[in-house]
Parts: sequence; C-alpha cells; structure tokens
Amino acid sequence: MSQLDIVKRSSLHSIHLELNASMIEESRWERPNWYIDPDKEMAQITETVGICDISPVGKLFIEGQKLDRFCNKIGYKTSVKRGDIVPHSVAEGKMVLCRLSANQLLVFTSPENIGPMTNTLTPELSGCLHLTDLTSLYTGILVCGPQSRVLLETLTNIDLRESSFSNMSCVQGRVADVHCIVIRNDRKSMTAYEIYVTRDFGQYLWTGMSERGSDIGLLPFGVEVLGRLIS
Repeated sequence: MSQLDIVKRSSLHSIHLELNASMIEESRWERPNWYIDPDKEMAQITETVGICDISPVGKLFIEGQKLDRFCNKIGYKTSVKRGDIVPHSVAEGKMVLCRLSANQLLVFTSPENIGPMTNTLTPELSGCLHLTDLTSLYTGILVCGPQSRVLLETLTNIDLRESSFSNMSCVQGRVADVHCIVIRNDRKSMTAYEIYVTRDFGQYLWTGMSERGSDIGLLPFGVEVLGRLIS
C-alpha cells in the first residue's frame, strides 16, 4: 500500500464506531456521516447543542518573530491581532488565520488543501519563522447550538461571555482541566466553538462533553449536518 492509499482516522474513531455511526471516506479520512438521522441531528442542534469531530481540518502552526510581516507577504494587509481569527484567501485556496500570541499563528485550511497551502506559505517564511503541520497531532471538536456556551461553561473557567469572547475570537486555556485552543466561529447564526486538544486527550474531552451535555439534550452529528452548517 502506498502512502496515497492510506485512509486516516481521528483519535475519536472508536467512539464513532461504538455509537454505530454511518462512516464515509472524505478527503482521505474515515469520518462519521451521521449517527441517527441527519434531519434529527440538525433539529437537535438548532434546539440545544451538538458536537462533531472536525479533526481532519488542516492545522498549520507558524511560530517565530515578525508574524505581521509574514501576514503582509501572503496578502493580508492589516495586522492580525492576538485573539483574533480572520478568513483569508490566496490563489491556492481559502484559509483562516488564528493569532494565538505575538509569536504564534495557527492557519486552518481544508484537508485536501494542506499540501498546496504548505507549499504556498513556506517560501514566505523568513528569519526565525517555522511552519509545522499539526493536523494529525490535534483532535478537533465542534460544539454548536444555542446551549453550546452553557455546556462549555461547566467545563472551563475561560470567560465565554459575549463581551469577552465574541464571534471570530480565539484563546488558549483549559477545558476539562486539559490545555486546549478554543475558537469562537459561529455557524448559521448559532453560537459555535471549535476546541482543539492534543490527540491523546481527544477521547477524554469528547466523553466529558457528552456526559455534561446529556442533561441538555446533546447529540453528536456527522459530516452531513456539518456541510449544512457551512453552506
């Protein structure tokens, strides 16, 4: 089997199988398409909250000095401030820039665009800037729905109030007592958070969210509903 034949699985794969998810292959990843029924999953998210495995999203970590100059070189003309996330496009595709700190930038892109985006960004690195592909290292969980903030507030002391953590914001902190990157990126006018944690804590975090959310009707949802939230 060549490297191109390998289908990847997230750290949550065994949980998806335990939940009897209908699995599909998408962008060389095996992912849950749905768990019970896409329409029911969508309805539940609209009413309460749902969680989704978004681990395949491309995560390119850029660290070093002069990040503002780097952003200018790739065509983003204004400074990306700490705690902000901004969408940006280059000839090779779309990406989202997430400024974690003065010297740390996380670039998100689609799974199929990781290679082309890496090839585009690497020549623009200068000095002590370094790019690392963290896609397989981090598990990603999307929490979406009107009760998403209520759920997360039981697991973290991060200030999630609208006045402190508005849409298109990012922060590093502890969720379920584990260090995470938390991004506020609303979907379809619904409050939504993307939580990224190292792969070894992926199942722990998913299980913790599921247990805390059981009282408010939390359901997992798959790629089918995820597509509806993006379109």
